[in-house]
Amino acid sequence: MFGIRNTLRVILYFSLCLFLSSCASTEIKNINAHDSLEKYEDEARLWKRAEEFEEILQASGFLYPDEQLIRYVNDVLEKVMGSAVLPTDNYRLKAYVINDPLFNAFCLPNGSIYIHTSIIANLENEAQLATILGHEATHFLHRHALKEFRSLINKSALMSSLQVTFGAASGVVGVSADLAGLLTQFCVVGSFYGYSRDIEREADKRAFELMTQAGYDPHEAKRVMENMYEAIKDEKVKVPYLYHTHPKTKERIKNYEAFIEEYLKTNPAKNEGLRNTEKYNAMTKNLLLDNTELTMKRDSVKVARRQIERYCKIYPEDFKCLYLSGKLYMQEGNQEKAESEFQKSLALNPEFPESYKEIGLLYYKKKEKEKSDAAFKKYLQLKPEAKDAEYIRGYLHE
Repeated sequence: MFGIRNTLRVILYFSLCLFLSSCASTEIKNINAHDSLEKYEDEARLWKRAEEFEEILQASGFLYPDEQLIRYVNDVLEKVMGSAVLPTDNYRLKAYVINDPLFNAFCLPNGSIYIHTSIIANLENEAQLATILGHEATHFLHRHALKEFRSLINKSALMSSLQVTFGAASGVVGVSADLAGLLTQFCVVGSFYGYSRDIEREADKRAFELMTQAGYDPHEAKRVMENMYEAIKDEKVKVPYLYHTHPKTKERIKNYEAFIEEYLKTNPAKNEGLRNTEKYNAMTKNLLLDNTELTMKRDSVKVARRQIERYCKIYPEDFKCLYLSGKLYMQEGNQEKAESEFQKSLALNPEFPESYKEIGLLYYKKKEKEKSDAAFKKYLQLKPEAKDAEYIRGYLHE
């Protein structure tokens, strides 16, 4: 998306943001510590950049188009916020979902929270979602974007930040790379790549307080990090986000263990709480399948396998689950299991064209032409206007 000229433009944008914010104090009160509040001059500039970024993001196709899910996520955000009072209507929190296979969530300086589909697919229940939302809401309430930009005041900090920016962006592909480029260009890179270790630890602590105050099970906060650790291990990366100063995941798990222990000392009767697992599963059903396909396209086979196995456990008789499982076995090179999954999928829904195409391709690779021709013909019968129809007809006429 970005060539050399655009890279230079990014550097200029980022440098300008740092310059404009470098002369102000880092002593900043939290947003919800005021009855009334005016934005600082440099903070107003950060908000403007964030709003410009959002205008492009809203029209970019990055956002996940499930309005019911978005309402649900915002309902959970409202629960997490609880009695927290914002000074004016200009200060508000709102959540969106980004269709992206990398593990991330971020909050812009103006209070817009964005959660990647990969994060939602990796969570198990509403209590875990509440933890993520509480973490991101804290970045807004404590004005972390402003604090972080003001702290980057010397050349070494600037160069280090730029190295992180371009080093991290070079390691992502597809949708993620384009998204990273947009965030970098619009001076909201800190929101996406993460904040300093101390700021992230503060956000974890406040997230735990917010989710327990909302009545959620305290143990689920730690489970967020444990699940992340398993996913990261599968992805073979060292940290759950793209920023090098995020606390290591094992360290964050220990932090949550300490939070839980301290909490239960004074609240022994609250050893359990809300999880709302069934509702969470119902609201995220389509997303889990969609994100699995995204993850497969990124060749993150182990992560995709974890996601599809979780889906199949919840919905064992779902033909789409078996279809995706078959595709994943093909990606893993296991034709025997792939064939079995496609056949199970067709037994549950003999009118699902995609399973015919995939099993046809499998038979084609095995040089079983009679079987592949039969499957391809059924696919074309069910989906004659498919984009790949001519491609499939080519196989039939070989």
